[in-house]
Amino acid sequence: MLMKDRRFEQAGVAGLLPGTQFANCRFNGLTLNHLDLEECSFRACSFANAALVGARLNGIKAAACDFSNARMPGANLFSAAFDECKFVGVDFTQGVTLLSATFMRCNFSYSNWRGMDLSGMSFEGCSFIEADLALADLRRASFLNGDFSHARLAEARFFQTDLRGAALAGLDLRRVDLAGAIMAPSQLAYLAEALGIQLME
Repeated sequence: MLMKDRRFEQAGVAGLLPGTQFANCRFNGLTLNHLDLEECSFRACSFANAALVGARLNGIKAAACDFSNARMPGANLFSAAFDECKFVGVDFTQGVTLLSATFMRCNFSYSNWRGMDLSGMSFEGCSFIEADLALADLRRASFLNGDFSHARLAEARFFQTDLRGAALAGLDLRRVDLAGAIMAPSQLAYLAEALGIQLME
């Protein structure tokens, strides 16, 4: 079933079924708590400021969707795939299941991941500007070509964490131990400058 170009009202969400395809639909500000949207696909849809508490989003595919400021405690994103989606200001720390989920080119600015286990996950091309990843487990995760400008990474754990091509402007390197991270040679000049080290031939 395909639903396209619809602005949903609260009364209409109870009839949403797993496996449905949605294109250019709006769920802004709606309460979608504990709704089963398993295996649905979403393109250019908006869930801004929606409540997705305990929602079953297992296996969904979302492209160019906006989840900014959505409330997602207990949501299940197992094996979900997100491409070019916005999660600005979202708090992922309250029981959100992320096992086997993948994110590409997503915007996580101002989001909260404090203390979370993100080991082995893929966030290729994602932006974490001013996001809170303090105490997070980032071991073997991939953030290739991401953006950590002014992010909080104090006491985050790195081991084979792929940060190649990632923007690192504004990181407080006095509080961030990047030992074990993988970086490109071109990033070392910035790190040296941030530590007050002059590189000379």
